[in-house]
Amino acid sequence: MEMQYVTLVILIVYVLYHIKDDNIFRPDTIFVLVILGSMAITGVKIAAYQSNYSWWYYLVLYIAVVIFCFSYYLTKKYRKSEYQKAKRINERIEYNSKTMKRIITMMWLVVIGSVAIMWFSLGAPPALSLNSNRSNYFIGGFGTIYLLNTVLFALLVFDHFQKSSISNTLYYFYIGTLTICVCLMANKYQIFTLAVMYFTIKSLLKKGQSVKSVLKILILVIVVFVVMYNTIYTKMYNFTGMDTIYWYGLNIPNQLAFLAQPYLYISNNFENLYHYMCVKHHFMFGYNFLYNSTRNISLCASIFGSKIVSYANEYGNSLQMPAMNTGTAFLIPYRDFGIGGIFLYAMIIGVVAGKSEKRLLEKRSFLSVYIYSYVMTSVFFSFFTESFFSKPFLINIAVAIILDFLLSNKIRLTD
Repeated sequence: MEMQYVTLVILIVYVLYHIKDDNIFRPDTIFVLVILGSMAITGVKIAAYQSNYSWWYYLVLYIAVVIFCFSYYLTKKYRKSEYQKAKRINERIEYNSKTMKRIITMMWLVVIGSVAIMWFSLGAPPALSLNSNRSNYFIGGFGTIYLLNTVLFALLVFDHFQKSSISNTLYYFYIGTLTICVCLMANKYQIFTLAVMYFTIKSLLKKGQSVKSVLKILILVIVVFVVMYNTIYTKMYNFTGMDTIYWYGLNIPNQLAFLAQPYLYISNNFENLYHYMCVKHHFMFGYNFLYNSTRNISLCASIFGSKIVSYANEYGNSLQMPAMNTGTAFLIPYRDFGIGGIFLYAMIIGVVAGKSEKRLLEKRSFLSVYIYSYVMTSVFFSFFTESFFSKPFLINIAVAIILDFLLSNKIRLTD
C-alpha cells in the first residue's frame, strides 16, 4: 500500500507542475499521466480478486516511464528556442485543396461501402444484432478497408482546421456517419481513438489542450461506458452493472454501479499483467509482436515453430477474469522478452514518439500531423493495449503516406 501512496504523490505533483500548461497533448506528459494515473486507480483495489502488488512491480513500471521519457527527450532534442514552435502549428500547411476534396469523397464512399457490404453479408452490426461475438463481425479485405475510418477521420479534422476544402455541412455529415459506423460496431476503443485524434489534431492546428481536455476525455470515457453498457452491452451480454459489482466483488455502493465498468476497464489491465508475471510461464521471443502487427497465426507459426506457438495460450489460461483479457502496452514485450523486454519497449516507443515530434517540427504536412496524432493515441491507450506496432496502426500509416504524396502533388489527381 505504501507504493500506492508514492504513486499518488508523484501523480499529484506532476499534475500541479503541468496545471498551467496551455498544451499538454505531448507524448511525454500524457504517457506519465496515463500510466501513473492508471496505477493509482488500480491501487485502490476495490475488486475482490485484485492482488497485493509488490514493490518491484511498481518499480518496473516507474523505470519504464523514466526510460520512455529519457529516450523521447534524447530523440527529439530541439533547442529551447524551438519549443514554442513545436507546441503548436501556427502557419497554414500547404496542400492541394481539390485533391483533398476528391480523396475525402472517395475514401468516405469506400469506407461506408465496406460497412454496407459487411452488413449485407453478415447481417446487422453488433450494436443492432446484439451479437456478443463481435470479433467475428469481419470480412477479410472489407474489414481492413473499414479500419481506414481512422485515417479518413484524421484527414477530415486536419482539413477542417486548415483549408476547409469541403463545406461545413459535408464535414459534419462525414464525421457523423463515421462516428455512427463505429458505434454500430459497438467498439469503445475506436470511439475513444477518434476522440483522442480529434483533440490532438485540434491541439496542433487550432488551440492547445490543457489539463481540462484530459478531464474532458476522462468524462467522455465514463459517459460512453454508461451509455453503451445501458443501451447495448447489458442486452448483448445479459450482464448489468449490479451483476458486475456482484461477480467482480467490487466494494462500491450500488448507486455508483455506473463506475464499475470504467474502473475494471483500467485496473484489470495492470492486474492481468501483474498476475501473469507472478505465475509460471515461458517467453516467446517476438511471436506476440509479430502477431500483433500481422494478425496472421500461420505466418507466426511458420517463423517461430510449434513449440513457441504452444505457449500462446499461457496468458489466456492465467486470467482470473477471462472476459477482460488486455494487459497494458507492456504485456506483449513482457510475454516475449520478460522485464528486459518492457524496458526495451519503453525505449523504442520513446524514440518513436520523439521522432514523430521532431518530424512535426521539421516538416509540416498531413503525414507528420497524422503520425503524431496516432502516436498520441497509442500513448493514451498504453494503459490498455499495445497500439504503436499494431496492424491497424501500420495499415493506416501506409495509407497516410500515399495520401501525403497525393496532397503534395507528387502524384496528381487534379487537372
